Amino acid sequence: MAYSFVRENAAGTASPYTITGAASGNTLILAIAAFRSPAARTVSSLATTNVTWTLIGGTTNGTMDAELWLGIVAGGTSGTSITVTMSGTGATLVMRAYEFSGGLLTGTIKDGTAVTSTGTSTAPAIGSYTPAATSELRVSVAGWANGTTPSGVPAGVWTPGTFTANSTTVGVQFLYDVIGDAAADTATWTITSAAWVTVTCALKVPLPPGSWAPEYPDILLDRVEVVPI
Repeated sequence: MAYSFVRENAAGTASPYTITGAASGNTLILAIAAFRSPAARTVSSLATTNVTWTLIGGTTNGTMDAELWLGIVAGGTSGTSITVTMSGTGATLVMRAYEFSGGLLTGTIKDGTAVTSTGTSTAPAIGSYTPAATSELRVSVAGWANGTTPSGVPAGVWTPGTFTANSTTVGVQFLYDVIGDAAADTATWTITSAAWVTVTCALKVPLPPGSWAPEYPDILLDRVEVVPI
């Protein structure tokens, strides 16, 4: 099995953020960036009906924060709003949610620890991240402290989401890749110089019934059946 792209939602710049209801059994990914001077605010929690949200990864760089969140839809179609609770007041937000089908819904879904990078330059770049297996969903977000559309966007294996800005203060862009090989891939943007943050990780793919993979020991254990002799 493999992940399949379903939709990109419209952008949001405030909480609650309105989305299209996602199907039960699907996966939501929220790419969010926040700017606040003199120090960044971070996301404390997300709330949506019929969705369990978990932080994939995030980090700050001075006034900037960027994060990826994983939402598992269960018990019915998701609600149509995401309530974002920040660590404090005063942050300028920008976000987009993405829906995928075919994802792993239980157990350890993240493939390792998200890799983060920060800097102040014209070239935001993701850190070196190597997935454990093929067919995983690799996801990345870049956020920077201006609203200028990038003049260069990662290509190759990456599919970029629509760049989104909140005025001239903060911009965010999501990338995804349904991995064809378990190799590290790079990604670099070209922007007007600013403080930036990138976050990259991958989500594990479900295994067919009765199969196993040494890359996923937690899933292997879930599928072991002891047969009396």
